[in-house]
Amino acid sequence: MTGYEAMGASAGDRKALSEEDDNEALNLERTAYQNLAITAIKMEDYKGAVEFSDKALKVDPAAWKAKMRKGQALMKIGDLDAAQSLFNEALVDTDNEADRTAIKTEIKRLDVQLKQFDKRQGSKLARAFGA
Repeated sequence: MTGYEAMGASAGDRKALSEEDDNEALNLERTAYQNLAITAIKMEDYKGAVEFSDKALKVDPAAWKAKMRKGQALMKIGDLDAAQSLFNEALVDTDNEADRTAIKTEIKRLDVQLKQFDKRQGSKLARAFGA
């Protein structure tokens, strides 16, 4: 769906929209995909959340919230390195302190998961080598 479709305009109406209307339509489209991503996360559809986040990022590659949502979904899937990268990118993409606090909260959650993963890996290695 393009920004124009989000506003209910057909491709033929595209020229009739002002630049301001087009920007508003794109913002609405990005927001809709971000909202679908968080809804998918709440429904434990992490693959769907990644897909919706990717669609939001296609509309706006600097959408910090889409990066955070994708990172949250990837964290649930177990792709911790990709999640960490996305959280770090999201921090760069916003100057708003409340937004940055939300992202930092996710980074703390990720750090806990990384420590748990490292601990499990250490236990597996110890068992494998008889330590």
